[in-house]
This record gives sequence, C-alpha cells and structure tokens, in this order.
Amino acid sequence: MRKLFILSILISLINLSYAQTAPFTKKDWKKFNTSFTENLNAAQQFYNGNIDYENKNQFNFMPTSKVVLHNTSSNSIDDMGYISYNSYDFTTKEEALAFYNALKQNLELPKNYSITEEGANLWYITAKLEQGMHSSAQIEFYDTTVSVKFTPPLDVNIPLNIK
Repeated sequence: MRKLFILSILISLINLSYAQTAPFTKKDWKKFNTSFTENLNAAQQFYNGNIDYENKNQFNFMPTSKVVLHNTSSNSIDDMGYISYNSYDFTTKEEALAFYNALKQNLELPKNYSITEEGANLWYITAKLEQGMHSSAQIEFYDTTVSVKFTPPLDVNIPLNIK
C-alpha cells in the first residue's frame, strides 16, 4: 500500500512538472500565432517532412511534430491520418479556463480561415468556403486541459510518399 501511495505521488509530481505555470506574454502570443499558422500549413501538406520519428511522445509513444505549438505540454502525430495533437495542461481548471479565454482574445488566424464556436468549450477553425479544401483545427477546453488538434484536408487522398 505504501508503494502505491509513493507511486501516485510521483505520478502527480511528474504531471505537475509538465503543467503550464506562467501566463503568456505578448511575445508568447506572437510565437503561438506563428506556430499555429505553421501547423495549419504543415497539416495542409500532411506534415510531409515534419514528422519526427526519433522523438516519441512520452505518454502515447507516437511520433511528434517538428512544427510544435509554442510552449505546448504535449505533442504527437497520428502518422496514419496525419493529425497533430497538442495539449496545454494546467494544475487547476481555473488556470485552463483562463488560458482558453486568453486564447480566444489573442488568436490571430490567417485571412482565409474563420472560427466556428460549438458551445462554450469547443471551436473549429476552417478555411472560408470560397478558399477550397484546406487543413483545419479544433480547440477544446476540458477540465485542466486545452487541446489543439490540426487535421489535413478531409476530401484529399493522402499521398503515399510522406516522410
């Protein structure tokens, strides 16, 4: 029983060490917006040349992206569908909600993208209709996590020579 207690404390400490602590500055938001656009562009190309098979995600052992969101807690790529998963993990729900609300205020999208809100905790970022098929993103707030998922164009065949 004592070993189980010590193990649970170690896991909690590890999780806390990956949690976001400081609020983003203007410089951080600028880096975030740049990396967000870079991810949309990389997803458009199915992350071709941007998948890091050497550095695996420590939680799910999937490959990671070479195009990482600024200060993300975790990043991985599903190399079957070329979807990039990113999460910002916080110690409390209040911290996560504060980041989510700050993200709403500070996110700068490329001109050919727009946001659709699906309730209070989820939004989709997609290309405007006249722009044709492009990559998309989904941002979701849940408990102590804000997740950002980038998806390649849905109605396009995946190229066979992705690296």
